[in-house]
Amino acid sequence: MRNSRLQLAALLFITLLVYAASLQNGYVHLDDTNYLINNKLVTDFSLDRTGELFSSVRGNFTPLTWLTHILAWRLSGENPFGHHVISLLFHLVNVTLVFSVAGQLYRTGLFERLTGGTEYVSFIPFFTALLFALHPQNVEAVCWLAARKDLVMTCLVLLSTGFYLRFVRAKSAGLYLLAVVMFCMACLAKPTAVMWVVVLPVLDAAASGRAFNASRAMRRLAPLLAIAAGFALLAYSAQQSAGAFGAGDQFSSAERVLIVLKNLFSYYVRYFLGGDYFVNYPLNKDLAWQVFAGGAGLVALCTALAIERFRAHGLAWLCTIVLLLPSVGIVQFGVQATADRFAYLAFLPTHLSLVVLAVTGLHYVRERRMVLVVRVATVLVFLLLAQITFLQVSVWRSDLSLWAHGVRAEPDNPLAYQYLGDAFLRHGDATTAIESYEKSIDLIGPGIYMDTRSLYFGLGRAHFVLEDYDTAHAWFSRLFDKDAESFSRIGYAYYFVAEILLRKGHNAEALRYVRESLRRVPSFTRARELEAELVARP
Repeated sequence: MRNSRLQLAALLFITLLVYAASLQNGYVHLDDTNYLINNKLVTDFSLDRTGELFSSVRGNFTPLTWLTHILAWRLSGENPFGHHVISLLFHLVNVTLVFSVAGQLYRTGLFERLTGGTEYVSFIPFFTALLFALHPQNVEAVCWLAARKDLVMTCLVLLSTGFYLRFVRAKSAGLYLLAVVMFCMACLAKPTAVMWVVVLPVLDAAASGRAFNASRAMRRLAPLLAIAAGFALLAYSAQQSAGAFGAGDQFSSAERVLIVLKNLFSYYVRYFLGGDYFVNYPLNKDLAWQVFAGGAGLVALCTALAIERFRAHGLAWLCTIVLLLPSVGIVQFGVQATADRFAYLAFLPTHLSLVVLAVTGLHYVRERRMVLVVRVATVLVFLLLAQITFLQVSVWRSDLSLWAHGVRAEPDNPLAYQYLGDAFLRHGDATTAIESYEKSIDLIGPGIYMDTRSLYFGLGRAHFVLEDYDTAHAWFSRLFDKDAESFSRIGYAYYFVAEILLRKGHNAEALRYVRESLRRVPSFTRARELEAELVARP
């Protein structure tokens, strides 16, 4: 018991040391602006707005996560420090829970059976939690405030799992009820928690050992499956009603299959290689060698499942793939192909599998000198992970540092240049912003799906700042087509055109445009003031 407490203390200290710099980070003006600063649900929450918790910001069905943002705002206001403190606390709690759940699996004798009973088997919970704590792919979920939902969901999923594993051993109705309640709360934090019901039978079998009964396990999992189906329908309805799904008709079924294979492979490449992480990886339907590598990986997985010796590891990797399914392009949400924040929970089974494989390998290391080499190599690997993660945390210091890193990490990524242009524009450098936007347009190939309207809007604003009104008007005019209503910032585009027309002396036409702006954004103060000015003119 004392040894476990010392291990947990070491885990939390190391995690805090690596992530402490995140407390100095600011907001990222991508989703942070919409989720927090400009979201009245968070800044001015009252009980009569409780219903909005279930549909705020493009239909996101994450009411429990919104409550954590509201609490952070009450404690810290607009100061990002308090918001980052809460995100870091969630990560620390999650590290603790990974250590605890892995410890429960250790006490069932699972690791003894898988490793052949090496002397290092008791360290599996520690190193699994350490790998989860320090893996750089998890930085996005911890440092991006808008990704808080992944932290909260993981916390509640792990709590549910812990109670469920205890229930399997103790057969206590109270523990089962707690597992169900925590699972429901996890789904309220983020609906993709529903995928965890696929992992639970594997954990049930692992905890039960030879006493596992498939039919009995399915009976006790049936209520959780029903709950998962209900939450999946609610979330889909909320997001569909808000128009959150995109690119649905851009790809054929065959292209979707290729995209899924390519995206699955890309997750694992970033997991094992690390270093160059970015917020959004654009959809690309071009055939590439990654598609074939992804297919080969699935064949290898099926082979592992067929061999009894590797079946447990095959199941762990299959669980990771299942958890990634909502974010590999089967159902399209937005324009990103993949996102590293989705890997935060999904790769937990893989973390555990790799640590168990490493410990199993030590069973065959007999020579004393080789044991020392393995220990030194283990320390160096985790030091490298800590260093990469520490550097990745600093990347999130501001939106400008983040997008500047993005173009270094993904030099052919048009989204990286678009976001960098937005950052330069916010910092008053319109000329460099235009260069970034134009570079983004140049990089959009025929296979890449990307909403170019945001680029046109950015170029219009940048030329407006430089007082190049004719060019600005030309870029804004590209937005006024049959799909204009689906562009979230079309109301602001009408306002800028009204300003341009006013400067050209076309007052009547300017009034028409500013009223179009107010029709779409009634609370837009600057448009309201411009309308009053135009009405007052003769």
